[in-house]
Amino acid sequence: MISIEQTIELNLTTPLDNCCNCGVSGDLNLYETPMRRTRFMLFAGTQLTLLETFPYCGKCKGSAARVRKNPMAKFLTACMVCAALFLVLVLSASGLPEFVSENLFYASAIIAAIATGGYFYLREKDGGERSYYQPVSLGAIKQEFRSGDIRCVSLKLRNAAYARVLAKANAEMVRAGMLQIDGPK
Repeated sequence: MISIEQTIELNLTTPLDNCCNCGVSGDLNLYETPMRRTRFMLFAGTQLTLLETFPYCGKCKGSAARVRKNPMAKFLTACMVCAALFLVLVLSASGLPEFVSENLFYASAIIAAIATGGYFYLREKDGGERSYYQPVSLGAIKQEFRSGDIRCVSLKLRNAAYARVLAKANAEMVRAGMLQIDGPK
């Protein structure tokens, strides 16, 4: 249960030279990219959403709203795949090799782990021209404990060229320590 929700617009200077995801120039539109950080404390939690518009090409615009999955979401996905595979294996146990039919749960768990790991690896792998998920994500946030005021925001970008351009456009905030921009090396 989220007990405290906070939404803030960053108001950065966003360069419009190229797509923040794949780097293509031309035919770009600005799309709002919500970056969320949720912290849970036992039964309640806080959610901070930072909003900023970034330039996307037509092929990459769908990635603006796709948030990367956290480890718990990946684990739950693997559990659901495991349950579905277990059901399929139970229903087809008579036609399976003996060592599989005697270890249905272990077989389904191993296959689910490999399938889920492979799926998320292919979605998040580096080296592709563009990212399936948001190319700009939220890194660390330094926030005042009592007031909740944000002192520093760290953004992680998948496109190194756009990270350099964005850092240059917001050089004053970077120098003041209010913004940190990290890109791939």
